[in-house]
Amino acid sequence: MQGLADQQLSEAEAEQYDRQIRLWGVEAQKRLRGCRVLVCGLTGLTAEVCKNVVLGGIKSLTILDHQTFKDSDIGIRLLVPVDMIGKERSVAALPRLQALNPNVSIQADTSVLEEKAEDYFEQFDIVCVSGATSDTMLKVNEICHQREIKFYCGDTWGYYGYYFVDLCCHGYITEVAAKSGVVDVEKKRRASGRKRSMVEREGESEKLRVEEDNEPKMEKKSVEFCTLKSVEQFDWSKLPAKVIKKLSSTFFIIKILQAFYDKEGRAPSNKLEDKSTLADLRTVTLEKLGLSDDIIDASCLEYSSCELSPVCTIVGGVLAQEMIKAISGKDEPFSNHFIYNGFIGVGTVERIPI
Repeated sequence: MQGLADQQLSEAEAEQYDRQIRLWGVEAQKRLRGCRVLVCGLTGLTAEVCKNVVLGGIKSLTILDHQTFKDSDIGIRLLVPVDMIGKERSVAALPRLQALNPNVSIQADTSVLEEKAEDYFEQFDIVCVSGATSDTMLKVNEICHQREIKFYCGDTWGYYGYYFVDLCCHGYITEVAAKSGVVDVEKKRRASGRKRSMVEREGESEKLRVEEDNEPKMEKKSVEFCTLKSVEQFDWSKLPAKVIKKLSSTFFIIKILQAFYDKEGRAPSNKLEDKSTLADLRTVTLEKLGLSDDIIDASCLEYSSCELSPVCTIVGGVLAQEMIKAISGKDEPFSNHFIYNGFIGVGTVERIPI
């Protein structure tokens, strides 16, 4: 993402983005203006992401999705009207997205994600994948990590949602509290070129005057992110039970729901056969992780049958916010999972492997 800060804003753009420039600064807005985002799979989660990053003022957005819009795709109706049923989802979302911000270049790609060559991803600064199998997400993440492309993936099922992020080696600037101490006021005055005040001329400045230096400082930091493969290969059986209990149990619910998607190619429904499949996958998934069945209640899986707009809005909103934060290079990003349980109204940030 080098060179993003070299982007220039036109007068019209400066006026349009005035409120957010006041929030995160003109340099951050310039970096946004140069960012190229690829969203693979239009879901309720990524519909929210697309809306927010387009309003934020990125350079370009490409939506890669070969599937057609169905009546059951209620999560993306924010961007796709019902009269578009039968059309490619990526194409159908363009008019409403473009209307949000004409300054952003928005394109649709109706190709199949799994058939894309590795060099296809090199034209983007950020890649976000949703509605995909674990194998597909692992493959795309490895491609992005090797090329230092920022990667996100996530999904929502009913009351549950999550996203994973791999920013490779990410540098950022953050505000840190100043260390308590003193400064020589007279020396500080001379360095700034400020003239003595009347009080100082009358003799106060002849003494050694000091004051506490409480001004916050801006500090450069960096953080290393792991790949999705590292998460998948993590040996949970080596962790003490008390450590696992501190982790949000929703993480393991997400693992089971993703296993269902890997097997069936869709989200679970309220049908009895799907409930039976989820019960079996609960046992298999937890055994594979080396964990006991009692880590999650089987009844929790009943609240995962469809996309819920409030859950998509919350998880997608946090994802887009963190995406903008990563582009701007300001403040520490979440690392590396955001997990949301709408049934209890709690979102947590978990770094996995622990």
